[in-house]
Amino acid sequence: MRIFIILLLALNTNIQAQTKDELVDEDRIENVWTVSYYSFENYDDKQTYVVASVNGKISHGDRFSIMIPTQKAEYCDYGKSMTTFYTTAGNKNINKLQNKIIPAVFKNENINIEIENTSKFLLGDRVFISMGVNTLSNIKNFFQNKNLVSLQLLDEQDFNVIDYFDIKENSFSLNGLDKALDRARDECLSIVNKNHNIDKSLNMVNN
Repeated sequence: MRIFIILLLALNTNIQAQTKDELVDEDRIENVWTVSYYSFENYDDKQTYVVASVNGKISHGDRFSIMIPTQKAEYCDYGKSMTTFYTTAGNKNINKLQNKIIPAVFKNENINIEIENTSKFLLGDRVFISMGVNTLSNIKNFFQNKNLVSLQLLDEQDFNVIDYFDIKENSFSLNGLDKALDRARDECLSIVNKNHNIDKSLNMVNN
């Protein structure tokens, strides 16, 4: 029993040390892509990501992020492109935009984006926007030889941007994107490997 308790304490200490000290959290640099670890609770499911991101040039706090899930090693080659739009337009129906697909111009190309969620933030609302999932290599190729990318929200038949957003465009530096994605992928694989080792240790204790 004493050995069992010691093993549990050692394992718990190891997990806490990884959580506090070993997870990536780079200092943010103006207009340069940096990497950090992010987790949130979704009902009973805890979702974790390594995120490469950069500040917005028009709306500074609205970052452009590539979110890499850390559940499996094969997921580390994929990233979800996300951004937010902070708005003080004050539309009471803004929460009804959840899951709505709207048109936009991104890198001078017409695309469709999804409004995933909205939440109250400061004196207004923050709108979470997804631009889809792709491989990290395809993301690099998409932005190849570009220094800056802009995202502009567009009207459609039943949707007027100005009704919900007082700022409908943001732009982002691409400085350091490729290297940040490489660091994020390496960190993702490291987390997957550590979690695998922890699971093996737990199985040894339980057996």
